[in-house]
Amino acid sequence: MTDPTPKPNRRWFQFSLLAFVLVTGICGAWVENHARRERAAIAYIEKLGGYVTYDRTAQSWWRLFFRFPDPVKQVSFTGEGRFGLTRQPIDLSPLADLRSMSELILFHTDATDLSPLARLENLERLTLDNTWVIDLSPLAGLKNLREISLFDERVSDLSPLVGLKNLNYLFIGRCPVSDEQAERLHKALPNCKIIR
Repeated sequence: MTDPTPKPNRRWFQFSLLAFVLVTGICGAWVENHARRERAAIAYIEKLGGYVTYDRTAQSWWRLFFRFPDPVKQVSFTGEGRFGLTRQPIDLSPLADLRSMSELILFHTDATDLSPLARLENLERLTLDNTWVIDLSPLAGLKNLREISLFDERVSDLSPLVGLKNLNYLFIGRCPVSDEQAERLHKALPNCKIIR
């Protein structure tokens, strides 16, 4: 006699299990790659004599499992030499992997290109003191930027900062910024305190 009840089709389960394993493997590889790049960026900073401050409040199981370092809160570089008077060449591209960084401080370095910072969406404070930066346009998309301090810089164009609605403090000491540029920025960002 034949059994009139059809056997359940488990083929969909096999495919969904296979899809789950593939997606999990791909996601795990991506997370491990990101963790490796973040560790490499921290090693690069420390090799150059920079300092890294971590946000110890953001503990999670996946950071421990994938050996992620704690989220980076602040990175600071000071050029070599007594009192930082000798400039130190620096490439900012490894910093693009530190997405959790909220503050960057560069003193007496040969940093010229800020384009790696364009991916740092959590950056809130930026200090550039006696570097070779001229172009601020990579900062235009950093909507969380609240404070910028520029001292003894070659920056003369503040127009890239016009769209930063959260910017509430801008220091432009010894920078060749015209009064008209500063006034235009103040009109666009009335809540921003501009100090010269």
